[in-house]
Order: sequence, then C-alpha cells, then structure tokens
Amino acid sequence: MQQPIIYKYSDIESFNTLYLDRDGVLNRAVIRQGEISSPRDIIEFNVSPDISALAKNPLINDWNLVLVTNQP
Repeated sequence: MQQPIIYKYSDIESFNTLYLDRDGVLNRAVIRQGEISSPRDIIEFNVSPDISALAKNPLINDWNLVLVTNQP
C-alpha cells in the first residue's frame, strides 16, 4: 500500500495554486476492455510517479495542489 502524501496548505492565491485533473494526470489511466476508464475503487487508483515527485519537490513547498474532477 502506498504511503499517503501529506500537503501543507498555504493561502490560496493565483501564483501558488496548481490545479490537477484526476484521470490521466493525478492517477495512472485504467484500461478496461481496451478503453481508457476511471478507477472504480481504491485498488485501481494509483498516483502517477510524476505527481508524487512534484508533491515532494521543495520548489513547490508553498504551493497548493488542488484536485479537480468531474468524476464521483
């Protein structure tokens, strides 16, 4: 099981907030029957290594990473 990523929140301002889409950006795409699909449970939800590295990068310590999705 992956360790949770803990974020430090700063006041939200335009210069320090990065909005991330969920499917294919935050998490790896799920392929189901040859088509791209959304994760249906926590087992299928795998954070992209690029996002994990970004969240740990000291250059964005004062940034807010905000997840935006239209998925339930």
